[in-house]
Amino acid sequence: MRGDVVQGISNTKNLQLSPDTTIPCSNDINVIPTSSPSTSSSTSLLSPDMLDNPFQYPTLHRLLQGIRTYLNDTRYAMHYGYYMDKNNMPYFFSELENPEELVQLCSPLIDRCRELINKFVKYDIREVDIASLAYIIFSLECEKLSLHTDVIENQKNIVFGEMHANYVKNFGYEQGGVKFANVLCLLHDIMDLTNHIVESLAIGKIFVPEFLDVWDEMS
Repeated sequence: MRGDVVQGISNTKNLQLSPDTTIPCSNDINVIPTSSPSTSSSTSLLSPDMLDNPFQYPTLHRLLQGIRTYLNDTRYAMHYGYYMDKNNMPYFFSELENPEELVQLCSPLIDRCRELINKFVKYDIREVDIASLAYIIFSLECEKLSLHTDVIENQKNIVFGEMHANYVKNFGYEQGGVKFANVLCLLHDIMDLTNHIVESLAIGKIFVPEFLDVWDEMS
């Protein structure tokens, strides 16, 4: 499988909204060039065996790379130093058998990813917004897995409060409220996209069994 190097983002492990609020980000958010993307390394906030959908946090990171590195482009950042170009997808799969079938499987996903990147650009999504969304998704996952605690709930409320205060401070009361609502609406798009990824991989196991994805054991 082939690809090209993308630029990494900062090595910050935690992103702060205020001195009193620290939102846990990905455990390893650097994009590291490798010879093959087949080596698995989890970038989620939960361990893989606890995740209902392990694609949510890496997808957030890749979408952030899209608005930073591939703005107004046809490329989508993949894991660990690779991108996939919508206009040249067979190249990415050229070392595998039946690349045409893989292109048919992945092309709709890349289209949806680019659409979501365009939404991120439209709403001027910042790194702090990505971090906030990551923690909200984390709390939702905990609720689904019956792992929700008072600490997680209190932290979620702090995040919501800090987000709203940040938007009001930077965009005014009215526009800040609009931006707050638009950012929260992206939760549906992100979770819908990652569910689509899981479903596509399940289909791929049946119709394209030679396709080994880096997240195969988690899906």
